[in-house]
Amino acid sequence: MSVGASNVSGERIRLFERAMVPQSTSIAEGKVLVYCQPAAIDNLAVDVPTGSTALLGGRAFAGLCADVGSVQLPQDNQVLVGKAGIHRGLLLAGEACVAGADCGYDPADGGRIKSVTPSNAAKMVPIGRFTQSKASSGSDQLVGVELLCHSGSVGASQLLGMTLGASAPIANTAAETAFNQSVAIPAGRLYQAGTRLKIKARVTAASAAANDTLQIRARLDSAAGALIGSSPAVDVTNAGGDIGILDLDVTVRAVGATGVFQSVGIGGISPGQAVSTGGNVQTTGSAAAVTFDTTVAHTVVITAQWSAANIANSCVLEILTVEIQG
Repeated sequence: MSVGASNVSGERIRLFERAMVPQSTSIAEGKVLVYCQPAAIDNLAVDVPTGSTALLGGRAFAGLCADVGSVQLPQDNQVLVGKAGIHRGLLLAGEACVAGADCGYDPADGGRIKSVTPSNAAKMVPIGRFTQSKASSGSDQLVGVELLCHSGSVGASQLLGMTLGASAPIANTAAETAFNQSVAIPAGRLYQAGTRLKIKARVTAASAAANDTLQIRARLDSAAGALIGSSPAVDVTNAGGDIGILDLDVTVRAVGATGVFQSVGIGGISPGQAVSTGGNVQTTGSAAAVTFDTTVAHTVVITAQWSAANIANSCVLEILTVEIQG
């Protein structure tokens, strides 16, 4: 049973649901609804994530369309939005889900939901958990979802991506080279100053030639991209087994086409045959503020650079994780 009330504005509020103002001409039951640009519409306005006025690139989750069937403009001037509790969401065609698994949406999918996994987490907005299991279908289908009270806790970290298994080796070259595994940052995902990225990487040297050194770095997009952080250059053990670690904390100081980031952290290779600054471990990160465009997609890459080209010089990227907070 629902509990209702009304006020002079005509707004209707029910337990776990709220009547709001739709902006799309047709909104199907179960679709994700997001808040709209308050300067353009009023504060009760909602739309699908791909709507032209959707706030924060469609990531400002408002709830699920709880109207049976679909809402049609202009005859329907309100849409019932499920904001907490268990509701029905519209599962994207071709996607399966399992009861208890994390549920979310990619703003590009136009309001359909799907499972949140390590491989798609960079694009997803988590909204709750599935209460039903569904096999994939050739068309969208309704499925039960227990909603979070909001789209994640304030300040909570979300996994943007991770590598699963060792990369191809970087060997027999003195050029700084990016490993063939990386983590994507979707366009517009860094939408506010103060957002932080946590980058962790582990590189293992399989073998090395005498006196040759190895240095590992984290960069944006390519081996020639903006520097996020690096280790010192270390003369690694010739028999192999040395481990290089990057543990970086990146703060986004400004967003937009001229966005700015700066990072701090630890970068090192251990044990190594020669002692460098701090015993092969030193505080590292971008030496100065770095300008970059947050409105376009980027990738976090890890690079390796040997001091000389030798067939014995070989290393692999074993782990790369990127988390976002904010």
